[in-house]
Amino acid sequence: MRRVRWGLLAAWGVLMVSLVWDPLTPALTQPDNLASPFRLSHSIVTVQGVELSSEPYHMSNRIFWTMVLPFVPVVLMVFGHEFWRRICPLSMVSQIPRMFGFERRIKRLNRSSGRVEKVLALMPTQSWMREHALLFQFTFLALGVMCRLLFYNSNRTALLLAFLFLITFAFLVGLFYGGKTWCNYFCPTAVIQGIYTGPGGLLDSKAHIQKSPLAQSVCRTPREGTDQSICVGCTSNCPDVDLENSYWKSVDSDQKRFVYYGFFGLVFAFYTYYFAYSGGWSYYMTGAWTHENNQLGKLLNPGFYFDGYAVPIPKLLAAPLYFVVSIALSYLLFLAIEAAYAAIAEARGLSISKTRRRHHMLTISAFLSFNLFYVFAGRPNIFLMPPWAIKLIDMTIVFVSVTWMIRSLARDPDRYRRENLGTTLREQLVRMGFRFEDVLEGRKIEQLSADEIYVLARTLPNLTQTQKREAYRSIVSDAIETGQTRSADSLKTLSEVRSHLGLTDADHEAIVAALGVADPSILNSDMAQSAETKIRRDNYRQFLVDLIQRGLSAGIAPAQYLASPAAIDAFQPVKAMFNISDEEHLRIAAGLTEDDSHFIDNARAILARIERVEIDRFSLSASEAAESALLRHALMLKQKSLVRELFLWLASVRDDTVVLGIGRTLRALIGRKAAQAIDEGIGLIPDHLHSAFLSRTTETAGRTYFDVIGGVRPLEDVLRDLSHDPDPFIAGLAISALYGIHAGRPELWEVLVNLPPLIVDLKHHAERGTVSARLQIISELVRVDVFSQLDLSALARIADAAAIKTFRRGDLICRHGDAPDDMFVLVDGETVAFVNSADGRLVLGGGKKGAVFGELGVITGRPRSASIEVASAEAIAISIPRDVIDDLLQRDLGATFGVLKVVSGYLQDTIASAGRAVARSMPATAPAE
Repeated sequence: MRRVRWGLLAAWGVLMVSLVWDPLTPALTQPDNLASPFRLSHSIVTVQGVELSSEPYHMSNRIFWTMVLPFVPVVLMVFGHEFWRRICPLSMVSQIPRMFGFERRIKRLNRSSGRVEKVLALMPTQSWMREHALLFQFTFLALGVMCRLLFYNSNRTALLLAFLFLITFAFLVGLFYGGKTWCNYFCPTAVIQGIYTGPGGLLDSKAHIQKSPLAQSVCRTPREGTDQSICVGCTSNCPDVDLENSYWKSVDSDQKRFVYYGFFGLVFAFYTYYFAYSGGWSYYMTGAWTHENNQLGKLLNPGFYFDGYAVPIPKLLAAPLYFVVSIALSYLLFLAIEAAYAAIAEARGLSISKTRRRHHMLTISAFLSFNLFYVFAGRPNIFLMPPWAIKLIDMTIVFVSVTWMIRSLARDPDRYRRENLGTTLREQLVRMGFRFEDVLEGRKIEQLSADEIYVLARTLPNLTQTQKREAYRSIVSDAIETGQTRSADSLKTLSEVRSHLGLTDADHEAIVAALGVADPSILNSDMAQSAETKIRRDNYRQFLVDLIQRGLSAGIAPAQYLASPAAIDAFQPVKAMFNISDEEHLRIAAGLTEDDSHFIDNARAILARIERVEIDRFSLSASEAAESALLRHALMLKQKSLVRELFLWLASVRDDTVVLGIGRTLRALIGRKAAQAIDEGIGLIPDHLHSAFLSRTTETAGRTYFDVIGGVRPLEDVLRDLSHDPDPFIAGLAISALYGIHAGRPELWEVLVNLPPLIVDLKHHAERGTVSARLQIISELVRVDVFSQLDLSALARIADAAAIKTFRRGDLICRHGDAPDDMFVLVDGETVAFVNSADGRLVLGGGKKGAVFGELGVITGRPRSASIEVASAEAIAISIPRDVIDDLLQRDLGATFGVLKVVSGYLQDTIASAGRAVARSMPATAPAE
């Protein structure tokens, strides 16, 4: 591609030279040159009723306007954005300063370290240009197109000056700003690129599926026989890194809508102005406008000519006025169509999101602009061809545009996100080293779709819970670092992936918290995360890897070598080029040098977070409200997930003393239920530490539970903090509890958006001073072992369908042999289980508050194995429909594991009890003599 770019740049140079000196092409226009299709004909062309003089002319303008330029849109739509960016001569010009090392650097204060650093100059984050680049580029394009009509359609000198202006402008931008600042903020052609490719050209690659450091047209440089990425993050959501991601990130932008809708008007204005100016189509269709004499001398002539009447508005004013009106009317027309589309969709009950409607409208407007362009573009030359060639060109244009439109309309942001996450999940499964041949029956994992990858992750044998968490951690990290989602939104965005992997919302929160410990910028909503940021860091990490290899070859340890003057001199300019801060450098270097201090600091930070969660749990125990009990439950699950994350960091610490100290502090700080996570994660640390790690001694423990008690916070402070939790269930419960303390303050609920049904129900009852039945049900369920490990979202789904039922003495809650339509949780009262046999009524046992019955029938589908009768004066039970449990077990692997684990425990206890009963009933036998 590099040779192609230089070749096109050279061809452009030849064209510019021909604007000054062209001894060849005038011969092609001689009337007596019968071999040339461009010879002047005897047809008469009139402009405003006056016949244009015709004489042999230089064809440079005609070649550029009617041969070269018309190829650009179809090349963009077929070969895509990435192809054009890699061959664009102007892009090449803007990169010349970088090639020769002339890039401006500016001083920047690092607020964390207090040091002044020299970094590559990029477009300022809060600048007007960064915020309004698309409008600037569209305005630049519209002015350039309008100036064609006024100044350089036929004037060779003016066209040469326009070319020199563009080249100089691109070069200066490249000199003053790094990366592809010209392409992303200034270039007028970028508007055309964006419109005619949309989410992707027909042959564009899919960067989110075929992930590579050199994806699409990312900035690169040759190195040791290959290319290396040198992306410096000059813009966020760069189309050179992932075009479709860039499209979806801006699809709802009002700027983008104006540019797409207005572009149709721009194309319409340009081509129809030839008619409005001349009074007929012969002026344009013959190409006379490419060699009209004295174009600049006609600027003050009438700008419109209709039906033999010249409107006395100078062309210098008429053309801009015509363009402004056409663009404005086009924008308003498409706005009206978009509003009508939304109204029709709503009237017919079609579930089409605003983003999808906008995408459909942008695609259709681009399709219409493309075809309107080719109604006129290149026609002065196309009409010189035989009829079959004209038809072939027209059919090709229609085929290309219709194919592109169909493919573009089929795309949507949810599909893109699903494919992107599926690709990341595939990478993690491959990295774990699983053998997929037997499972996939000969297919390669690279051939699987996103849906098939999700199914594979859910059903893959021998994929442990720890491995699933590790895979999910990488997915979360990649999604946040590349800007696919923000940390605050990731709980909802990644819910489907989490469900397929059998992980809970608490697992997600713990993983995000652990990632925030390792890289605080991940949790900073003010810091824009993007694929470009990740590429910068990856590029710098790869450079440090290569640098460390030099030290290893000399027998120097990585950490020692990176601290040496030679290494510092080597990485400082690269660090500045990629705009890597001191904090980023330390994190990357620590990961490469396996410095224990990095892992120890992160482990201690997570331990401190576990302690804060326990303090909040203890503080909530002062309240008897149902919301507080559920919040304690949610925090306990979050704490368990944090414990698992802690073990992952401890697994990388080589100092046994530190591991034991952190482990014993952990045992001292958390409660019994959360401590179960220690048993699950202990396999990650060396075997010889297990016994000491599990001991209850506080020896070497840095903290004790007295520190938790001493850190108790006021209940309101805890609730206010939890009201801002990313989990809407936790936030909603906290606000409901606060509302109970401060009744009559509806503004407390205003911080929540997209409320789950449970929270809507809580809000409704809180404002009326009544008790929510759903809240009562969930409060009872969390006390039962079967449901004690479910998170709030799973419990809420159960509560939505469950019902509280009251029974009297002698009522049968369920009957032996009946279909298992429900399972029951006894809230109050007593029951007796029995079966009727030939010997009469056989009592199997009794149940008290908290007893669960009917669960085996619901899970297995078998008829009831016993009857349950109320033994007390009254009994209250929660009835849970079977289809709710079935749905839970199918959708939530974490819930499935928790429920089946408890139920299997029940079965083991039942079998053991039966065995003991049989043993007692058997007669004793004398020992053999």
